[in-house]
Amino acid sequence: MSLEAAVESLFITRRSSFHHELLPPEVWVVIIEHCTRASQRTCMSLSRAFHSRTFPILFCEIILCFGAWEAWVADEQLMDTAEDIQRYDELDETRSSRSFDILRRITLDPSFAGVVRSLEIEAYMKDGSKGVFEKCCLIEAIRCLPNLEGFFWNGCSPSPSLGVLDALAESCARLQELAFPILSFVTLPFHKIRGLRWIAFNWTIEDILDPLLDNYQDVKINEETFPNLRELHLFFTTPPSVRLLGGLLNQITHLNLLFIRDLGCLEVLLQNLPHVQSLTLQTLRENQEEQLFMAFTYAPFNLPRLTQLKICGEENEDALLSTNVTLLAEVVRGIPTLQCFDCSFCIAAAHLELLFSAILSLKHLRVLGLHIGHLTNHDTVRDVLRKVPSQLDALALIVSGGALNEYELAELWTRCQRLRYLYLCVWSDDDVTAQDLARAGKSLQLVGLKSSFHYVEREGEDVRLSEKWSDRKVEFRGTDDFGCAEWEWLMREKIIW
Repeated sequence: MSLEAAVESLFITRRSSFHHELLPPEVWVVIIEHCTRASQRTCMSLSRAFHSRTFPILFCEIILCFGAWEAWVADEQLMDTAEDIQRYDELDETRSSRSFDILRRITLDPSFAGVVRSLEIEAYMKDGSKGVFEKCCLIEAIRCLPNLEGFFWNGCSPSPSLGVLDALAESCARLQELAFPILSFVTLPFHKIRGLRWIAFNWTIEDILDPLLDNYQDVKINEETFPNLRELHLFFTTPPSVRLLGGLLNQITHLNLLFIRDLGCLEVLLQNLPHVQSLTLQTLRENQEEQLFMAFTYAPFNLPRLTQLKICGEENEDALLSTNVTLLAEVVRGIPTLQCFDCSFCIAAAHLELLFSAILSLKHLRVLGLHIGHLTNHDTVRDVLRKVPSQLDALALIVSGGALNEYELAELWTRCQRLRYLYLCVWSDDDVTAQDLARAGKSLQLVGLKSSFHYVEREGEDVRLSEKWSDRKVEFRGTDDFGCAEWEWLMREKIIW
């Protein structure tokens, strides 16, 4: 929302005789918080009053780039031409230089450092071994951030060092949220930061194959080390993981389990999560699939407060056996409190009825994500959409193959008239565009078609799409980008090409 739109929402027009002091400062703060970044920067130059109100909002979240992600991706994929190399080198230098300026400002300006609440690192240098200078500057800046509440490190070129973690532990007493690369949780003593409420990690396939994880033993996570912990991403290495979580189950509300080895004793854990509200189960290897569904034979589970369930499998086109679809349906049916359900395992169209019978029993379901196998002439997208719950607010549908056109989608607009977010990925030649979706879906505010994401802007009967999200925005997509925590949750862990 622009500044002008925010002001108009309070029935104030430019033609009115209006002084900003007629509104309380806290009201202006709310308005500025809902402005775009560009409008917030404009506010900084309006007056001293607006500058003082906007300053802590505009700079509460800082992103630092060590290198450029775009250049790192191009280098990894060997897609560089001579022109690309020059352009990416310039982008790499520009981003790194800007980050150094910010770090220097933090170090030299206590008033600036005092408003920073969140610090995110994008570490994608082409040669991460040369990141010593950047990490030293970062450590000095961290020591000047007394109000830091969240620290997030994406990428591992370079990886976070012991010095970075020590600086966080010693200088950031208010730190509550921490995200590191998965291997850093193995090598660094992150349990030094005792006040954490949220612990997460990011990973790549290369990380999972690293020998370091083969000899990994569960890190020191318990209720004594982290007495305030509420949200946890954990690599599940059974059976120690079950014992490890035992003392935390009375306080954890959000749990993401990434299965590194086998899944033995998983059913024991699923019977002892009375306080968990959001649960993600993520397998990495084909042989883990059967172990997961073997655990599902013990359903229903003790999950009385669960509202979000995400089940992620290996990205492939092999559909689940009908017996496993039946087990999945029993798990879903046994959690009547579910509001959000997402499953990336491929389900054959012929077996959809088994799962939809359980999905339709969920009276509170508002967010749904499914991966459906190749559709034949007998099973169309239209047939699938006839089964979708009518009360949905958001839908993500991945189809391995089949026709996609406006006729096929007409069933969706008739059935789900309150749908505000739609993501479609059908691996075929589409006869439908994002503009077609936005025009037909009268309530849509955000639309995604394969790798293209657009905000939907409406003015009367006129429907316009925003510019396509950049590849970088898609890669590092967050709640602020989606404008809704549940929509971000729905697209989490999904690989978008």
